Amino acid sequence: MNYRNGFFQLQNKDDGTYLKLFPAMAGGEPVTADEIKKYLEDNYVKEYDLPVLLEALRKSHGVTEVKISNEDVWPIHEKIKVQISQDKMTAAISFYPPSSKGKFLDYSGVIEELNKQGITNGIIKENIEAYLRNRRFCTPILAAKGLEPREGKDAAIEYFFSVERTSKPKINEDGSVDFHCLDNISRVQKNAVLAKLTPEDAGAPGKDIYGNKIMPKKVKKLILRVGKNSHLSEDGLVLYSDVDGHVTLVEDKVFVSNLYEVPADVNASTGDIDYEGSVKVKGNVRTGYTIKAKGDIIVDGVVEGATLIADGDIILKRGIQGMSRGSLIAKGNIVTKFIENSEVRSGANISTEAIMHSIVTAKDEIIVSGKRGLVTGGELKAGSSINIKIAGSTMGTSTLLEVGIDPELRETSSNLEARIQKIKEELVTLEQTFNVFKKKIVCGEHLPADKINFIKAIPKTKAALEKELNQCYEEHMEIKDELDQFDRGNIVITNMAYPGVKITIANAVHYVKTEEHHCRYILEMGEVKTFLI
Repeated sequence: MNYRNGFFQLQNKDDGTYLKLFPAMAGGEPVTADEIKKYLEDNYVKEYDLPVLLEALRKSHGVTEVKISNEDVWPIHEKIKVQISQDKMTAAISFYPPSSKGKFLDYSGVIEELNKQGITNGIIKENIEAYLRNRRFCTPILAAKGLEPREGKDAAIEYFFSVERTSKPKINEDGSVDFHCLDNISRVQKNAVLAKLTPEDAGAPGKDIYGNKIMPKKVKKLILRVGKNSHLSEDGLVLYSDVDGHVTLVEDKVFVSNLYEVPADVNASTGDIDYEGSVKVKGNVRTGYTIKAKGDIIVDGVVEGATLIADGDIILKRGIQGMSRGSLIAKGNIVTKFIENSEVRSGANISTEAIMHSIVTAKDEIIVSGKRGLVTGGELKAGSSINIKIAGSTMGTSTLLEVGIDPELRETSSNLEARIQKIKEELVTLEQTFNVFKKKIVCGEHLPADKINFIKAIPKTKAALEKELNQCYEEHMEIKDELDQFDRGNIVITNMAYPGVKITIANAVHYVKTEEHHCRYILEMGEVKTFLI
């Protein structure tokens, strides 16, 4: 017999049961006492001479036969031991020979044994048949292998225009900011290709050896989102421009428009402006007026106590003197000479030379540079970083600098909390109202038709409120989990921070009590740490 690993076989004789030991060949694995004991126990052989067995194993150097019991055990047929991989993708089997009066397994018998253990998929017929032609006992063979899933690919969009539009001004050698070098408009011609979509490949599921389906990883699906003045090809894979103009990408939607120019001030002669593209104002924006643009807003003059709202960038060549009523809101970047007594919110970055007594938030970073680089009073909140020259003032002006948490997410979380509370109150009021009417009906009071209709509508209203409440809870938990993961962000003050400045990174706070010079603030081990730069 051609074999490598050691094995054993029970011999049925008239005077009892014997164990025949076959030693391992060169490089093979010897049989162990634990393996033999488990085999005997699994086959209900309880009465056997363990010391004799152990001694025979110790002295065995060739084929050895030793009597282990005076009882003649029942015939034991060929057995298999199955080893399943942790991921349930492979099954290896080892065979134990039958006793001298037992029977060998055939192919159908092996398959039956595998099926008993639930292994039905990926059985490797040729490996089993190869063993049956040349038996090698106590030697694992690969009997089944599952089918790995074929992983797919995410959908991808290729844009044929610049989508990385930072709108950061040029810093001159003398430290001043050149607000004239801001030409970042991506111009397109009619019928130009704006974007191409490569659809997702979902992949294909696999199966483990038990026949359980294994799904590939989920892939990201994308569509080309069509804005104004563009159209899709019939298959939805190519996006074209309908007009000559400029193109922007706003919340994954491609938008093409012409530029609307105001030759002088925005005032009573123009009224409020609400435009589908970008707006350029060559004069000032006077107090009380509003500009809304789906693209960018560019103002050559000063913005007073006005409101500017843009889906793209806001660029002020001079600045905003808000008089406590002016505001700038952009989904893109905001670039301005100065910000005073205003509320400013950016979905990307904010660049300026000075901020005074204003509430300023940016999803990414706030940079206050140039010759002044001054921030005094108010609040600055950024998702990733704040970089300024001077924070606060000699008067101890209260100034908040905060990074590490997306301001928009925090605001959304607060709004959801308020809505959850309001829905709870409405449900309580609804329940109380229902009980009042119910009591009246029980007492025999006649209610008018409008009250009856109101009572009938209560279950539907309650169900709608409860559905909205659950949605709010789910959204609030998702945002909370995302906020809890924020631990990034840094604040750099290249010149001086005065007492009165409060620095917050994520949920950690540092108060400036004495002048601090040339510092970088980061979060370490849940505390705000200060490093010299």
